[in-house]
Amino acid sequence: AKKFGAANARGEERRWIYAKNWMEWPEEIMVTDSRDPSEGVLLGGKYVRAGCKQTFNQSACWIRKNNGVDPELYLLLKPQVARTGPDYGIISTSTNHDDVSSVLAFLPRDWQPCDALIREKQDIQKVVISNWAPLPGMTCQASKSNFVVEAPTEDVSPVLIRMTGLSESDMNDLCLRDDPDGIKTEVHLSVHRGAKAQQTVKRYNLLCAAPFLKFAAANGLKYDLTPVASWNLAKPKEIPFGCCRKTVPERPTETWYFNEERGTWERNSEPGASRRYFIALQEAPQCFDFVVNRSENSLTVNCHPEVAAHHAAFSLIEGRGKGLERDVSVHFRLLAYQEDP
Repeated sequence: AKKFGAANARGEERRWIYAKNWMEWPEEIMVTDSRDPSEGVLLGGKYVRAGCKQTFNQSACWIRKNNGVDPELYLLLKPQVARTGPDYGIISTSTNHDDVSSVLAFLPRDWQPCDALIREKQDIQKVVISNWAPLPGMTCQASKSNFVVEAPTEDVSPVLIRMTGLSESDMNDLCLRDDPDGIKTEVHLSVHRGAKAQQTVKRYNLLCAAPFLKFAAANGLKYDLTPVASWNLAKPKEIPFGCCRKTVPERPTETWYFNEERGTWERNSEPGASRRYFIALQEAPQCFDFVVNRSENSLTVNCHPEVAAHHAAFSLIEGRGKGLERDVSVHFRLLAYQEDP
């Protein structure tokens, strides 16, 4: 008891004590929002629990439908991946709990969905409302350089943004982890996983981030980066979304057999299958492809939304029968925030 005394004093006993009805979650949650419409998007209404319970953290998702006036909203549980605290509820215009620009409200950390079934706990205090407000003005300063940044406004190419004017030392530094000998004319940078990726991303941030952000702020890109950007419909090229085995490699299969000698069931897998799967994952295309061209002294960032569409669709249709890919439609938008690889 002494060990948890300080946490108890802060009212954090729910970190380790389950509510009596913790296994009972409501199918519908009614939210009342007494704010004035001028204060932002009103959150009130009926939130109905989603039938699909395998694509959200803790299978927690309640949806307030779009009624033609108010937007569709989602009540989710945002996970604390580092486990430094409990998962907490949010209300968002996006089904992605990591989409920070879409979160409209943060519920108290001790709130749980089962509280909606207890009258004494239905009045929630300390809800944090987030509203985006226009900035009157902002000045950004960047050191002068020979870099020239350009970006297509409307085209079907994968090019998102491009920088020319890189010096030989700049290119060598960017390619040090992927082409240390300087043999390749065109180098695809590894920026998605591993220790090499972290070093490359650090150099990219130092060299390219400021010019790219400056250009995007002044001229925009072919995708809207604002927090209220609309969703774009992704259209499959040849293979239906969720069915591309190059983008989403097939996992190694395992079979179970009964070992008569030991009297137990054991797993059996094809030799080398895990290694082939690992190599296929490394060779799979990524949403963003960073390409250094030594002959043109340039760095080009290509964007492939169909890669994200394949992953999203695959999570929905995997193991649920054939033909579902025909009923899947995918919308996407680009967010202006960055996480470490």
